[in-house]
Amino acid sequence: MPRSKRHHTVTKAYLAAFLETGQEQLYCWGRNRAEPFRACPDELAFERNYHSVKRPDGNWDDFPELFIANRIEGPGLPVLRRLSDGSTRITWKERSAFALLLALQQLRVPAFRRVIENVDRELLCRLVRLYEAEAASGNEGPVILQTRRGEFRFTLDQLKAEVEQSRNEPGKRSLEMFISLAFGSISRIYEHMRWTIHYAAGRTRFITSDCPVIWLFHEGPHGHASLSRRDVEVRFPLSGNAMLSLTHDAALMEKLERSTEKERQRVLCRLPEIRLAQMPDPTIECVNRAHASHATKWIFSGTKSTWISAVMAQPPKHIRTWLEEAPDWFRLGNTIQYDVSRDLSGEPHVPGAEFTAK
Repeated sequence: MPRSKRHHTVTKAYLAAFLETGQEQLYCWGRNRAEPFRACPDELAFERNYHSVKRPDGNWDDFPELFIANRIEGPGLPVLRRLSDGSTRITWKERSAFALLLALQQLRVPAFRRVIENVDRELLCRLVRLYEAEAASGNEGPVILQTRRGEFRFTLDQLKAEVEQSRNEPGKRSLEMFISLAFGSISRIYEHMRWTIHYAAGRTRFITSDCPVIWLFHEGPHGHASLSRRDVEVRFPLSGNAMLSLTHDAALMEKLERSTEKERQRVLCRLPEIRLAQMPDPTIECVNRAHASHATKWIFSGTKSTWISAVMAQPPKHIRTWLEEAPDWFRLGNTIQYDVSRDLSGEPHVPGAEFTAK
């Protein structure tokens, strides 16, 4: 059986949930494209060999693609369908499986992988310059960097080999890193956040994009874009009929801050409630505009909308990230480009008013 070369950056089974009843194709809008086109989910959001690594012998190692399909999508997609259909009584195991799927979908997209590759290459090049500066001043031997994470030793040959590998195999590092990050702190934080499922109350449907998981900050586009910020909201459309919103539980966070380690573990073992809410058409339109603004290249929808082309004619407003120097190491700098307190017409919103559970 021939190996599959078409690897989806957004799961095709997920995209199929945005099809209208009886339809086989989605409407697709591209950034800076005048008109939408229609295509089946299998024909969208994919790249050749996206989750595979070429071995030294020239053959492809497909383990990452199979791992994602079997260990993450396999357990997580059934939970996504249940939540979308209104069945929210899930177990801790199912909640964890879906949180992992959510984290992976956020990190697997090409926009995020390009950030990883660019930051990784820039970091290596800066380390090479540090080594060469040390050598020019008469210091020989490896560069020793003392950081909060410990002591790191590098030789010039090691650093140059890493730079060369980064150039020749740009996808390898980002592939390893996004899977590691998904299994790490991000999915565990998502597990313990407050989940609210918003169901469409009228005729307007939710849309999705090539970056379907977005972070919004209700206190304005200032400061560092971090999941630790108390005003963060994570949005993920589940289907044309439903959207998941994750926010921090302020009462829970305060309780954990006052608790002992034993009490903290007991509190975290309790299965959180999933809230349900009905979302009216005007609010869905606002939510959809935010998603269109965060899309890097593509918007996908089961229905045709007149406003999407105008939004996609503008530059994307996703979070911009870069590498910057810090006193003891390097760190990621970022800029929040989307102001959730205002919609695209400039009218102010009341943050959180549309997310009241029923």
